[in-house]
Amino acid sequence: KRRAYAFGAMIKPPVENLAVNLWYYNINSTFTAYWADAEYKNSGLFFGIQNAGINLAASGIDDAMITAAKVGYSVDKFSADISCSTTATGENGTATIANAATGDKSKVYTQSVFQDGAFVGARDTDAIRAAASYQFDGLKLTASLQNAEQTSKEGMEFDLIASAKLGKYVSLTGIYIHQDVDEKTAADFKNDAIRLIAAVKF
Repeated sequence: KRRAYAFGAMIKPPVENLAVNLWYYNINSTFTAYWADAEYKNSGLFFGIQNAGINLAASGIDDAMITAAKVGYSVDKFSADISCSTTATGENGTATIANAATGDKSKVYTQSVFQDGAFVGARDTDAIRAAASYQFDGLKLTASLQNAEQTSKEGMEFDLIASAKLGKYVSLTGIYIHQDVDEKTAADFKNDAIRLIAAVKF
């Protein structure tokens, strides 16, 4: 039998515009994990900090941990932010901090499309990401630039995302992705990709 337990607390401290979230997970008794974040919003300013960790039941494997921070500002239809994250060094076998079901996505501020949670959440990774967006009438444009460095490679990613809603139920998203990876022990490579996504709400 496989069992998963999750316990969460969403806290509203006495400080206005401050929110704190705490989560604890036990997955099939093979590992435990926690997630904690605090976010403050006021007059267009945004400050956030995240910390998460995984402890594998197997002996001799280091615990995994990631810490991330984000600062942003929005005015009218424009917003911009910058974030950074770092993970514990760990040894081979140290867990990657990402979605346990998919193994790739996460809520960490610094993740991008290709260099997602599986990249920035891996052991011994430092990442920084800057983003800006503007809301036109019926269309939102977002551009981001991310750099993530690991022991064996360093990757840069640029994403340009256009999203729009058609009526109440249909949304369209177009994404251009450029990735440039410097491999320290293998051949370097570049990726260029376009994704088109249509979604219907029902």
